[in-house]
Amino acid sequence: MSATAISRDEVYQAARKTLDMAAYAELLEAITAAIFTKTIGDGDVVVDCGANVGRHTIAMARLVGQNGKVHSFEVSPEVSPVVLPWLKERVAAAGVSDRVVLHEVAVARAAGSVTFHFTQGGAYGMSALQPRRLTEELKKTVRYVPTTVRAVRLDDEISDLSRLTFMKLDLEGGEFDALVGAKRILARNRPVVVFENGRSESAEDYRYSKEDFFGFFASISYRLYDVFGYPFEAMDWQRGGVPWQCVGLPSEAPLAQQFMHDIQREQRKAGLIVS
Repeated sequence: MSATAISRDEVYQAARKTLDMAAYAELLEAITAAIFTKTIGDGDVVVDCGANVGRHTIAMARLVGQNGKVHSFEVSPEVSPVVLPWLKERVAAAGVSDRVVLHEVAVARAAGSVTFHFTQGGAYGMSALQPRRLTEELKKTVRYVPTTVRAVRLDDEISDLSRLTFMKLDLEGGEFDALVGAKRILARNRPVVVFENGRSESAEDYRYSKEDFFGFFASISYRLYDVFGYPFEAMDWQRGGVPWQCVGLPSEAPLAQQFMHDIQREQRKAGLIVS
């Protein structure tokens, strides 16, 4: 997976200069959807950690069909009184409740009772196990309220899955911890994984190192890419402009150009010149 038209840093710079933050974030979500649309088929089983209001859960549920399942994770209603009820309503309205299994828990490296930092006053998507760094503007209206919730390891919660095709994780910095808690599933089922990667900021908040990060994926024979299709390696940990979405592929998977056409299509739709 490598773009060939213009240099890697030129692609990064063009994205940041051409798109405002909202449009850039939407591009990353659109690429995520393009990747799972190519990956998921009828009857598949998939996981959505940090489902929020169900944008990707619903899209994946349509792809897996009546014979598949989407295991969708979002914390309990006491912690997320806005997001979780809306997720349930949207799943029902989309007519896919029969294939969505909703887990009302946090996902972490280890199971047990944990402190979850819920935002009040807005920015509900920034609620997380560790509080995120709020902008000065958000600090005027948003505050974090710590609440105790139940956390699970994916290796325990969905240990009986005989197949798993795709995983998406958007946990506001907690993605790596959740993946560590899914090591057995990843090693056994070999799904394609798309996850947010805050790099050094998330590593500091969740107390792991760059060596921990890359060592984990090496231990289960996964290769990493950013969602623009470039290999993500240790040398890129501090590289400027790298998208915050990462793709993990089993090392035995045929890489070649399997997602590049879809990635570049979404870049063009966003107004970026990639060829």
